[in-house]
Amino acid sequence: MQLYARLLGLVDGWYVSGVEVEIDILEVHVYLDHSPDGSMRCPKCDVACPVYDHSPERIWRDLDTHRCTTLIHASLPRLSCGEHGVQTAKVPWSDPHSRYTRTFESSAIKLLGLTKCQVRTARFMGLTERQVHTIMQRAVVRGLGRRQDVSIKKLGIDEKSFHRGHVYASVLSDIGGKRILDVQEGRTLEASGELISRGVAFPLDVECVSMDMWDPFARAVSQTLPNADIVHDRFHIAKYLNEAVDITRRSEHGKLLRQGNWILEKSRYLWTKNRENHTAKQADKFKSLVTADLETAKAWALKETFKGFFQSDTVADAQQFLLDWVAEVQTSKNRYLAKVAKMLIAHQDGLLAYVKHRVTNAAAESLNSMIQEIKTI
Repeated sequence: MQLYARLLGLVDGWYVSGVEVEIDILEVHVYLDHSPDGSMRCPKCDVACPVYDHSPERIWRDLDTHRCTTLIHASLPRLSCGEHGVQTAKVPWSDPHSRYTRTFESSAIKLLGLTKCQVRTARFMGLTERQVHTIMQRAVVRGLGRRQDVSIKKLGIDEKSFHRGHVYASVLSDIGGKRILDVQEGRTLEASGELISRGVAFPLDVECVSMDMWDPFARAVSQTLPNADIVHDRFHIAKYLNEAVDITRRSEHGKLLRQGNWILEKSRYLWTKNRENHTAKQADKFKSLVTADLETAKAWALKETFKGFFQSDTVADAQQFLLDWVAEVQTSKNRYLAKVAKMLIAHQDGLLAYVKHRVTNAAAESLNSMIQEIKTI
């Protein structure tokens, strides 16, 4: 009995009054009771209260004992609180309204994390799929309940595709804490505003929000976070520049093929992949490409040059860099890069804010990979 008392973490006058083993059906029944002078406190105000009466006996499922299903039996005291009336006392081995001990639910959650499947977890634990789902939902509620409302200075907001047919969700993350704060279906102005309002406890404390150039995100931030600067994420900008280089490559490749020139064949990833990640063979081929008189090589060089923007020491330096780079793009007459340059000028306040805050959505992107794993499951 002392073993079960310690395993269940009994406190506040609770003790094991008996243990019965039904070996023929592989069940262990553990009976709990509490001493009359045990400390009983109101679950709402934590004030010591007298026992009013007892509820009918309840049964909780605990971890198995040597292949035997272990069941905890107890009749819970109901307390008479002067402020809140009659309240059922909390117990140390389980959460309110649960029919499982905390150790059982914890094991189910750990197993669910390994199997990534509610059906398999249910089979192993001797539960139904619905019961596993309920345990999972309670774990989420407990986790959110432990989250404290704290001042967050740097946020990230990003979109995530969830279904085919352009069905998106918006994801709000705490850049400093590297955690997801909340998720909202849709990426409209209304959805973004609701997401921010729900996920940010102290809106006046937010200094900046990193995002792509999706207009509803920017408008939602302007409306709900009056002190926050909008910072356009450098990785999204790199994506736009890479796309411009790739469209240039495809266009030029088509023209060269009609002339019987295959120089750009199978070179797509050489232009978008970081040079330090090239193999020796790829490095040799790429060297011959960038030294050739190709429009793609010129576009790639302009794309690489723009990296210097993010290394600017001051906002003034960054603004001058941007103007010089845009002028160089216009001189190149590359219409695909010119389109990106026009977009960057239109959003230059968000670009220049990067130099002030030096934040990106890199942490949010890593969290997105976890979301992608959940989607796959």
